Amino acid sequence: MKQKIDVKRFIPIVAIIAVVLVLVSVNLTAVQATVNSSYAAIADKFDWLFVTSNICAFLFSIWLAFGKYGNIKLGGEDAKPTFSKLSWIAMMFTTSCSAGLIVFGFVETTIYSSAPPMHVEPFSIQAYEYATMYTHYHWGFNAWTLYVPASVAIGYMIYNRGKSRITMSTACAPVLKGRENKLLGVAIDVFGTFGAVAAPVTSMGLGMPLLTLLLRNLFNIPEQYTTQLQAIILIIWIAMFGTSIYLGLDKGIKNLSNINVTLAFAFMIFVGCLAGVFYCFSAEVN
Repeated sequence: MKQKIDVKRFIPIVAIIAVVLVLVSVNLTAVQATVNSSYAAIADKFDWLFVTSNICAFLFSIWLAFGKYGNIKLGGEDAKPTFSKLSWIAMMFTTSCSAGLIVFGFVETTIYSSAPPMHVEPFSIQAYEYATMYTHYHWGFNAWTLYVPASVAIGYMIYNRGKSRITMSTACAPVLKGRENKLLGVAIDVFGTFGAVAAPVTSMGLGMPLLTLLLRNLFNIPEQYTTQLQAIILIIWIAMFGTSIYLGLDKGIKNLSNINVTLAFAFMIFVGCLAGVFYCFSAEVN
């Protein structure tokens, strides 16, 4: 059956993306300055809200997993899992993570240890301990639980309530009470969709320079070939992700996720063997 375009949501989303692209193309410096000043203002005035939301999402996830709703199956009582638990975990984890986790996961420790809080001496043992705590805040359990409330709400409304639309307003239907197509519901979907579009763009924007710099230093590639190297990386990314999506969950995304997780564990074992497994455990738990 042919699906109709939801004009109320489609046009605002396309318009916002188009305006952003035009502004970036015309005056990138001004856009960067606006974004930086906006981020600084939000971080200065609403840092407490972000941290509180993060903690609430973590506590909600714990309550949801071990509370009275923990045994509810997405799809109903008779639903059977399509994939193994390992594959499900691999797909959820690799869908959320990006190049930032692979690189900043360990680079941040060095960055924070160079300028630790509370007047601690830079690059001291205490500085590294503080740096590890900050890194865990960005890449630990509480960071991943930010995905849980929205993901579970959307999944429940689709697979248990029989909703056909995968939107944030659908997830908020019990709260909106029939106002999903009103101004508030449309606004929620517009901002949610824009965020979903901007997220992978941001990940690629962070990952591209990182990967380019790593490859240049690893293979001694001169700086004048940076553009060509980035073009090659982009082509490989598009081919890899495009192929996995074309093949679908069973043959594409599942296998790519399993490979990623297997390589990640192999890398951790390799680092553990070089640095000392018990030393790594001691530093981590500390």
